[in-house]
This record gives sequence, structure tokens and C-alpha cells, in this order.
Amino acid sequence: MYRSFADSLKKDTSWLSLVMALDQKIKKGYVLKNNFAKSLRTVILTNSDYNTMFNNPKDLKKEWAQFHQRYSNSAVMLAFSAVVHDKRRAVFYFIKSCGSLCAEGYLIFGYKEGKTWKFIPVQPLWES
Repeated sequence: MYRSFADSLKKDTSWLSLVMALDQKIKKGYVLKNNFAKSLRTVILTNSDYNTMFNNPKDLKKEWAQFHQRYSNSAVMLAFSAVVHDKRRAVFYFIKSCGSLCAEGYLIFGYKEGKTWKFIPVQPLWES
């Protein structure tokens, strides 16, 4: 699926304007609201919470151990960019982190089919 989508991006350049708009929007701040499903246990960390928890780049293993002790061993940290869309297509950047050397970054593409948004499965842009 990923390879066929990557190939279609070469022909369908209408996604490029969304990606370029996302690049500009990422450079600005925005507010993420906790409108996730009630069945998901979510905690929103403010920038100051994050900076307090992860303030020493030389001791990330210890800081991640404290994060997992506080939230759970299976907890992950998710970071979302703002969403850029043209009412029928959307794109956003997403990072999933689970440790000092455990993270992946994705560019997520979605399209509207009727009244429902569908997402195109993609491979991570980067992994650590």
C-alpha cells in the first residue's frame, strides 16, 4: 500500500500544496484539545511539564524510566502537528516515542470518502 501511494504522489501533485502548508504551520504554535475517545487513557503534557520531565539530554534513560513509572510501562508519548486540509484531503505530522532510542515519525495522509475520513497507511519517515 505504501509503495503504491508513494508512486501516486509522483503523479497526483495536489498533495504537495498541503505538505508545504503543513511545513509552514509546524513552525507556529497551536493548541491540542483532549477530544480523544473516552476509552483511551490520555494525558496532555504541557510544554513546561515536558521540559520538567525531560530536562537532561544526558540522562534520557533515567527520565524515560520515570515517565514509565509515573504513567505505566506500556505508556507512549505522542506528538501531533496541526492538521492541514482542503476539505477533501488532510495531512499532519505524528511522532510516537516510547524511550530514549524508541521513536518513529510519520507524515499521515487522509482523504474524505463521503462523510468519513480515511487514512492512508504509510511507513515511518524515520525511526530511532
